[in-house]
Amino acid sequence: TAVNELRTFFNGQWSSSTTMLPFKGYFVDVETAGSYDVPVTGNFNSRTREMRIEQNESSWELNLVIEQGGLRNAMGKIGMHPDATLGYDAIDERVFQIPGFFNLASLSVHRPEAGRDLEHDYVPTSENQVWEFTLKSAGESAPVTLSWDRESIAQIGRDLYLFDEEGIALIDMHTVANYQ
Repeated sequence: TAVNELRTFFNGQWSSSTTMLPFKGYFVDVETAGSYDVPVTGNFNSRTREMRIEQNESSWELNLVIEQGGLRNAMGKIGMHPDATLGYDAIDERVFQIPGFFNLASLSVHRPEAGRDLEHDYVPTSENQVWEFTLKSAGESAPVTLSWDRESIAQIGRDLYLFDEEGIALIDMHTVANYQ
């Protein structure tokens, strides 16, 4: 089994990485202990498979970034893809337990069909979709900000709205780039 994604904490941001730099630490998400292959590219005569999501009406993704107290968690993603299922599949990423010493806010998409919560949730392409997710603060009194790229939303040609159940607010994600 190969490692699909590396996680790193650098300059106050928790994010995925496709490059391993010398003398840096990385995390991998695996379900059981064992030996795992790390695919590499370069002058090593080996290949790696990288999933690219085209940004159009039938195949798209939106990065959701959480910021609190100057630290960023850039691991949240939602999207649609013709090959996705409503359950956990190869495109989705389950919630990675962030080491407690990072003290980061996190996002998890509640997906009962997957039997787990997800950080990256891709569903089959459809006209309408609801993603239910939870933002967990890092326990600080500092506010938590959720942000996204409005240009990406315009590029996919879809209407996306954020509904805050607690604050009873409906946010048109085309018109603003963040919500606190």
